[in-house]
Amino acid sequence: MELQFASEQSSKSTYVHLSKILSVPNVEIVKLIGVPTTLDELWKTMLLVIKRTLLKKVTRFLLELSNEQIIEGEPIARTKCCETIKKELLSGKKEGEVLVEVKQLTNSQE
Repeated sequence: MELQFASEQSSKSTYVHLSKILSVPNVEIVKLIGVPTTLDELWKTMLLVIKRTLLKKVTRFLLELSNEQIIEGEPIARTKCCETIKKELLSGKKEGEVLVEVKQLTNSQE
């Protein structure tokens, strides 16, 4: 199963509930680009990935977070969440078995 989402951000007040979208069972390929989300939602998603509740069968994972809603002091926490999600998805896998890319878009990339 494949899951794709691309955001053009029509409203700064909207955000994606990553943990709900990624709870789709048996998803193998995920491509989420320009995703507006909150630090709380990213944290919740990270914890579910650590607990192996989400993305158990994923083989390709691309998550590009939008910087549209970042507040002061948040970039470091968001980066750590992204790094942890990537690390957990790659743990226990052979090299090349899973392709994972998790990053925050800068304003120049959006």
